[in-house]
Amino acid sequence: MTGSGVALGIVAAVRLLPFVLLGPAGGVIGDRYNKRRLLFVTQSSSAAGAILLAILVALNAVTFPVLIVISLVLGCLTVFDNPARQSLISDLVPRETLANAVVLNSVSLNVARFVGSVMGGTLVGLVGIPLCFVINAATFVAIIVSLARMRSKEMTRAVRARGQVREGLLYAVRTPELLFPLMMLAVTGILAYEFPISLPPIAVGTFQGTAVTYGVMAAVMAGGAIIGGLVSASRTAQRRSASLAITAIG
Repeated sequence: MTGSGVALGIVAAVRLLPFVLLGPAGGVIGDRYNKRRLLFVTQSSSAAGAILLAILVALNAVTFPVLIVISLVLGCLTVFDNPARQSLISDLVPRETLANAVVLNSVSLNVARFVGSVMGGTLVGLVGIPLCFVINAATFVAIIVSLARMRSKEMTRAVRARGQVREGLLYAVRTPELLFPLMMLAVTGILAYEFPISLPPIAVGTFQGTAVTYGVMAAVMAGGAIIGGLVSASRTAQRRSASLAITAIG
């Protein structure tokens, strides 16, 4: 709509602002309440957001301020969706296979990024943006059906306790295995994770490309993440983890 990298950055920042303000609260909600029910709400609401975007784009009624508001709402949903969805893994698999399950979950997400980036970029050119949002909304059906088929009696019960945020922060500070990865993520996120902002202007401006160009760029990044995730999942010994992490950050 604007052709501005600054505008793109603002929309992305608004989408992530709820994480900064409400992130710990989202984790507490994910612990205290039934994760399946919470995910039913967040996933259904996200699907409704995709339908709303499809209608607005089809009617040529979407504006930059409207897009900011929708991004903020979707960001608020994700604050509660992410902790519940990611911690759900520990409710579904035995502790001895949890590490591999987490890595394989990351691999599956990157497979989706890889396939979705190519398909999304192609579909934008073939069927247009509104229908892409409709397809996006339809994909949430698979998630909702999966949640409905889970056997809740076999899952870990919700934890209800006071002071969980304070306790969690203190535990992270006192545990180097958590503290250092969190610090690395903070540095990477602030200084190096600019790809969602930089790639679209490069695809369109520098290479005079289209949504397909950006889709290929995103797919290549996802392909690298798939390879890295599979290598990580296949490792039985965690030797030289610090050296690998420092090399990756470098």
